Amino acid sequence: QYISYYRQVKRINNQLHTYTLLVLIYFFHSTFMRVTSGMLQKCLLPHYTTSKTAFLCIDLQTAFAKNIPNFSSCVFVANRFSKLHGILHEHTTFHLTEQYPKGLGKTVDEIALPPLCKPVEKFSFTAFTPEIKQQLTGAENVVVFGIEGHVCVLQTVRDLLDSQHRVYLAVDGVGSQRESDLKPALKLMRS
Repeated sequence: QYISYYRQVKRINNQLHTYTLLVLIYFFHSTFMRVTSGMLQKCLLPHYTTSKTAFLCIDLQTAFAKNIPNFSSCVFVANRFSKLHGILHEHTTFHLTEQYPKGLGKTVDEIALPPLCKPVEKFSFTAFTPEIKQQLTGAENVVVFGIEGHVCVLQTVRDLLDSQHRVYLAVDGVGSQRESDLKPALKLMRS
């Protein structure tokens, strides 16, 4: 089961680092994470001391909840990365954006956000706003997930790559209203 989930995590820019192993941890069941969190810290911390990793959650808001077919999967992914950040909080950061929250609503309540995570309001497609750019200072790896895959996620990934970040896309956590929009965007982000 973990292997099939792992296959769905795609690298961008054909860069394979020890971090790829860490992405696998997010998929483990919460029971496994509770039982072995101390062991995970001992095994994973050496990989986090040399390069800082950021998790970037894009626009998982109430207005999209009914329109995105795999929205529950996106929420699941967000919660797993939030949990992983809770284990490795000194070596990772967790960031969240909201697209025009007055019109599209706030982030859905089902996401258990880390205590210090405050949403960054945005009005452009990219989540790589000046505020997020400043928050990502020092982060080499950025794990991206959210919606919509063919608009905000795609533009964010392009901007992150342009600014020399290593970008990892959690495919299970990326959604669009139409599959016909999402598939080409995922293909483009893999190239």
